[in-house]
Amino acid sequence: MIGFERLKRAAKERLSPRPLRASQPGHNDPNAADIPPVHYRPDLDGLRAFAVWATIWFHLFPSQLPGGFIGVDVFFVISGYLITGVILSDHERGTFSLRAFYARRIRRILPALCVVLAAVLAFGWIVLLANEYSSLGKDVVAAGIFASNIRLISETNYFNPISSRMPLLHLWSLGIEEQFYILWPLIIAVCWRSRARLIAATISLTLASLLYNLWCTPSDGILAFYSPFTRAWQLMVGSLVALLHRPLATYPTEDPPPLLSVSGVSFLLGCALLLTGCLLIHPYEPFPGWRALIPTLGAACIVAVRSPSRLHTWLLSNRLMVGIGLISYPLYLWHWPLFSYATILSSGEPSRKITYIIVVATILLACATFYLIERPIRRNRPSGWKSIATIITIAALAFCGGVVSLFDGFPNREAALPISPIQFQATFKGSCATLTKKPDYDDDWCNPRIPDTKPSIFLLGDSLSAPYSAMLLELTKAHPFSFRHFARGQCTSLIGYGPPPCRELLDRVLEQDLLKDIETIIIALDWRAYVYGKHYIIPNATDDSAEAFATALRTTLDYWGSLGKRVVLFYSPPQGMNIDACVPRRLSLRDPGSCRYTRHQAQERDLNYRAKLREIVGQRSNITYFDPFPYLCNETECMVTSGKEYMYLDSISSQTEAPFYWNHMSDYGARYVAHAAHDELTRILSSKR
Repeated sequence: MIGFERLKRAAKERLSPRPLRASQPGHNDPNAADIPPVHYRPDLDGLRAFAVWATIWFHLFPSQLPGGFIGVDVFFVISGYLITGVILSDHERGTFSLRAFYARRIRRILPALCVVLAAVLAFGWIVLLANEYSSLGKDVVAAGIFASNIRLISETNYFNPISSRMPLLHLWSLGIEEQFYILWPLIIAVCWRSRARLIAATISLTLASLLYNLWCTPSDGILAFYSPFTRAWQLMVGSLVALLHRPLATYPTEDPPPLLSVSGVSFLLGCALLLTGCLLIHPYEPFPGWRALIPTLGAACIVAVRSPSRLHTWLLSNRLMVGIGLISYPLYLWHWPLFSYATILSSGEPSRKITYIIVVATILLACATFYLIERPIRRNRPSGWKSIATIITIAALAFCGGVVSLFDGFPNREAALPISPIQFQATFKGSCATLTKKPDYDDDWCNPRIPDTKPSIFLLGDSLSAPYSAMLLELTKAHPFSFRHFARGQCTSLIGYGPPPCRELLDRVLEQDLLKDIETIIIALDWRAYVYGKHYIIPNATDDSAEAFATALRTTLDYWGSLGKRVVLFYSPPQGMNIDACVPRRLSLRDPGSCRYTRHQAQERDLNYRAKLREIVGQRSNITYFDPFPYLCNETECMVTSGKEYMYLDSISSQTEAPFYWNHMSDYGARYVAHAAHDELTRILSSKR
């Protein structure tokens, strides 16, 4: 009870308007940016509580709330509503100042952010490997200059499993809000003299941003997710609600209206839309796009309510929801770094026990941040020096992040010493732009290191073909043959199959003049991912069925056979081990025995897909198989490491099933197979039909 009363007083201090002093007309109240367009609305804190818990729950328990990430969209609407109301209130009183506005935003956002950045950077020094710490340094720099979302556009899909290892991934949304705060006050200042012009400008910009979002999402989902231009409309929907609320001077205090009144229906519609979004929007569907309309309009319907019904008040203005809403910002800041570090130290998804500990730790840290940092800064008399000190602090942290990145994550740190960069060395990637005439695709393996001689072998496939290219390159040191490698991640090189980027590359390959000199076609795929139907992580790609794959494979084999080419199908190396569990880490949270990968486990993973593949291929005389399994597994275990070297490069967790990992062989692993299977490979690749 006492705790809630303190939170309630803090809310009123933050949001209740302070009267102007009669002796100072036009006094520029430094706290005016916290004055909403109406009196303090506890239901908005309740809505914040819903948004932050939906987001946290999605991150910690994604299968239970698949669309919980829309909580961020709800935050955008609330931010647009409150910030616009703040600016309008200041303009109406003649007290608006850009300098004061930005100073208040600095005091509101940066102190807690500085604490989180410092903690994340310091903990990373203790536990992260060199490459991980170097990447974190870049993320700290981006956060320090309010550009986390911009950095992520060229880094990774928000829903990519690799993203769970980025402790500052969640700051993308803060970057969008900060960019909005920079530009939106200027636009209002220009249009302020004419209310009609301001509303027209707001509607125009909202529609322009929405249309760009709808256009961009199908073609470039990553850009659409992170870009401020595809997200601005969500904040401006909240701004439109604030503009429509301006004629209402205070939040109504009369008796609550019936549930079926205009306000009651608006609230029910908003709740229905938010629940629909949380339960039915899937993280691997194109987003934001039109789906983002569901949470955005849902939040707008609730924010637009002028007279809350009893149900509205009971659900959103109760003590628990208001209390959570008041600490929603530090809750959001802390939850993801804790989860991300737990994922890293657990070498995979944290246990349920660890997850519950994360929830408790997040609440404790959020409360400490609110009472020890946020609240004192708001209550104490504002000072320009405080804003300057905060800016200096965030700049210093960004500088530290830059130093970490510049020095490659300080590989001589104790935490980084057990792993050398060579041990996780990847097989090369080479641009296919010379074929496609387009900018580089992220997962291309068009071989740039083969001598300019007529090749006798074509190696085609997806990302699992990359190590086989390194393996063939090792064989060329002792045998006079040449090959070409054309591959693209998630692409099979099968005729009439796969997303447009995959078909485009294959079409270009089939146009090559040197094809007539080719004797052997090698197709190397993660067969297990296709024979039962393929789920793509290529943005906006339509999944393919098992039947489509079988048809495409038969068509492709018949095509190469008609040209007189031998076809060698390379089986996948053993899949499913968690390589990260073999990495020695300080403060590790994993099971000590989780590094082992038994032959029985590997056979269970492989047996069914191999039988299915042979059934599809049937009895074709031009088909040969190569199986790396006997060279990577003994009678009891499969090799994950060899001495101090790692046979695999990574562990990429499945997006459609759990627990399962996809693994790409490292450069060392590929060269190991080349030597171990030398005789068999020489026989297969040199034999004639």
